[in-house]
Parts: sequence; structure tokens; C-alpha cells
Amino acid sequence: MQSGLWWCGLIATVLAMLSDFNPSKIADNFKFEGAKTAVEIQHKMDAQGLFCPEPVMMLHSQIAEMAVGECVEILATDPSTRRDFIKFCSFLGHELLVDEEENGVFRYVIRKQEN
Repeated sequence: MQSGLWWCGLIATVLAMLSDFNPSKIADNFKFEGAKTAVEIQHKMDAQGLFCPEPVMMLHSQIAEMAVGECVEILATDPSTRRDFIKFCSFLGHELLVDEEENGVFRYVIRKQEN
């Protein structure tokens, strides 16, 4: 089982780098009041109900359309998004600002950095 999860993460990362998927659930100009600072959220992505590798593919497409410094808020229900989004940000150099879970809904805020 653990081996299967590893493969899913690897496939999600590769597909995210190659995907041309265009997310349709994006909204502009949202604000998130974090514990330390307010973060301006320019994009919103709803990946609830989707499973690996779809959320990371959507994120890759969304990040490609964003300007450097813009933030996207993602809502997801697949627990593997935590692993996938951390790896995605680490591999591509983007900043994971928020990583939290409440009642089975995972919430992330990612800021695009220069590649």
C-alpha cells in the first residue's frame, strides 16, 4: 500500500509538470486573514471531491496562468494533496503559505515564485 502512495505522488508530480489542464473554478480577489499577516488571494481553486493526480494537475495549470507574487487558495478533500502540494512547491520553488485541515477539508494558500 505504501508503495502505491509513493507512485501516486510521483505520477502526480510528473503529470503536473506536463499538464495543460485548465481549471474552471477560479475566482479573483479573495482575502485570507492569517494568524500573523493578511494574505491577498487573487485566485481560488476548488478541488473538493477530486483525487490524485487531478488536484495537482489543476494547481500546475493555475500557477502557469498566474503572475509572480500572486496567491491561490485551494480547497481539497483528498488527504494526499498535503504530500503532493508540499512536493510541488518544493520542486518548483513556490511558497506554501497555508496548510491546514478542518472537518476533512484541506486548505492551502500558495504564492507563485519565479522559476
